[in-house]
Amino acid sequence: MRERNRLGRTWLRAAHRYLAMQSELVDAHLAATTLTESGPKAAIVAAAQTPAAFAERFPASAKLLHVISRDELLGDELPDAVAAELARTDRVLVELMVGLARALWGRGDARAVDVITICLVDLPTAILLRRNRIADPLAREHLRAAVCAVLDVGPRPKG
Repeated sequence: MRERNRLGRTWLRAAHRYLAMQSELVDAHLAATTLTESGPKAAIVAAAQTPAAFAERFPASAKLLHVISRDELLGDELPDAVAAELARTDRVLVELMVGLARALWGRGDARAVDVITICLVDLPTAILLRRNRIADPLAREHLRAAVCAVLDVGPRPKG
């Protein structure tokens, strides 16, 4: 159990570092007036590309997050403190996604957040992580194009 607790805490430190970096990238694009590309759409693209930037800056943490999935951590009995921290980490990510949906479309409903989830979770996983192309500049460009295309379509109308 001590090993599981230690692994959970190590994984959480890496996840916190990842989310902090992602938030910094988003904030930089939302607040920028001098960046060539700034604003909500550029912030979402930057957030989607966080796995690549994170792997460059924190290779050991990135490897840990990629080798041990969140589902693997949840699959076993986790100490209550680790499970609670994991839930807090989830809330941070959801808040970021809701904030991005509101910044881009002025709405934070489930349909809008689903589109942001596609951009921040599904596309980076499919394009960069599953195929081990995290260091490939062309894959990053494919990711950028895919995210922009999804954002251009946007969420289903409310109702």
